[in-house]
Amino acid sequence: MNPIRAGFIGMGAMGAPMAGHLARAGLLAAVWNRSPAKAETVARSLAVAAPAQLGELARSCNVIVLCVSADRDVLELARAIAADAQPSSVVIDHSTVSSVTARAAAALLAARDIGFVDAPVSGGVEGAHNGKLSVMAGADAATLARVRPVLECYAAKLNHMGPVGAGQDTKAVNQVLVAGIAQAVCEGLALSERLGLDPAVLLPTLGA
Repeated sequence: MNPIRAGFIGMGAMGAPMAGHLARAGLLAAVWNRSPAKAETVARSLAVAAPAQLGELARSCNVIVLCVSADRDVLELARAIAADAQPSSVVIDHSTVSSVTARAAAALLAARDIGFVDAPVSGGVEGAHNGKLSVMAGADAATLARVRPVLECYAAKLNHMGPVGAGQDTKAVNQVLVAGIAQAVCEGLALSERLGLDPAVLLPTLGA
């Protein structure tokens, strides 16, 4: 693979700091956002390009990173990238979407010989700023190896979970576990209130 020229799509609360880590590593060439003003602001701060057209970013970068909100956005972007990106490019998707969407995006890109890594993250905005995200990657091993230098710019943990779709499936399991823990905490605190326990004493005791 030629030297990495990364483009980052999605300048939200997670995407902008992740792009910043790539810029500081010398890997970021361009950013893009549906709202051009956001991309232009980030681009100025990082001294990279902010092309007006998505196709321009796709043509000029050999690794394209997505961090967007919805399944339909991922598929729409995959179609647009497939129309313009060079064969042998790789798309990394950090969005939290379904594994069905991940596999559909991969298929759209594979038809143009473009690789795909589904790579949802955990760690939140703080992890994005600190470069301490956990990345759950679904891809073939060779494709993941090509973009590992990109992912390691903002990942404290990078785990290869299996083929495309496995990353999103892992994130789904993570979400269920987080929700279950939150529910258990709420039920436990409600029980302590019914039993008349003093929370000022209870919480430090349980957290010891």
